[in-house]
Amino acid sequence: MKVSVKAIILIFSLTSVYSFHISNELIKRKESNSTIPEAPNNSTVPTNSTVVHSQNDAFFKICSFKGGEEVCEEIYEDETNGGSTCTKAIQKECPLDMNYNEDNINVYCSSYFNADKCKKIYSEGFNTLPECNGKNQKYLEILYENNIKKYTHTSIICMKDNDGKVCPYTSYNFLRKYGQVDDSSFWHYMKESCKSKSCMDVIPLVLENEAHRFKNDELQLLTEAINFFKTNECTALTSDTIIKYKYNFSNIIGCLFAIISLYILL
Repeated sequence: MKVSVKAIILIFSLTSVYSFHISNELIKRKESNSTIPEAPNNSTVPTNSTVVHSQNDAFFKICSFKGGEEVCEEIYEDETNGGSTCTKAIQKECPLDMNYNEDNINVYCSSYFNADKCKKIYSEGFNTLPECNGKNQKYLEILYENNIKKYTHTSIICMKDNDGKVCPYTSYNFLRKYGQVDDSSFWHYMKESCKSKSCMDVIPLVLENEAHRFKNDELQLLTEAINFFKTNECTALTSDTIIKYKYNFSNIIGCLFAIISLYILL
């Protein structure tokens, strides 16, 4: 009877340990995927457009050459009533014109650039804002085409790691902008990106949406980085992997504790 009690204690201990291990191994940090929305329905927009904001009205001035002469057309936000309420509402919902830098980028991305709000209006359309209902559709299409590249770039720059800080690619982007980056610093930031899945996801987004910003040798490095993210060297640094190892270790300690308990009882 004494052995039976010990056996029950051992089984209970092992069951508790493995239950703890399994439940916690399923814990994953929540990391959002791409914040880049798909574009709304395709539209035909003049290529040489210039946005103009007068004191009261918002409009685009579209110019082209016909018969050797420049011909311009003004396309207003509201052709009937004028004003700029829609344009201002879009800028308030998703500000894109702040001169952010490496010192204030975390503040900008946390306090000014709301990824969810921006994604909504750039994926579902500006008409989701009440201020834009009934406005000139042609104007809204041109405004979208003028903003989308800036929005896409800002979305990538503002992607965050597990701790809510912008990803290492953002620091690399600033160094590159200032002409202070080389292969060594590039790989430093890529290895740092291994610590967060969302930060590794940045690089495919860059290649998909911003390849035009890079030279061929830089594009090659970015492609190599994606392959590097699949290696054991990189995956060993990922937060989810570290969490898994942590609970594996806890599982081993629990098993040892159960065995020692049984030994003492015997």
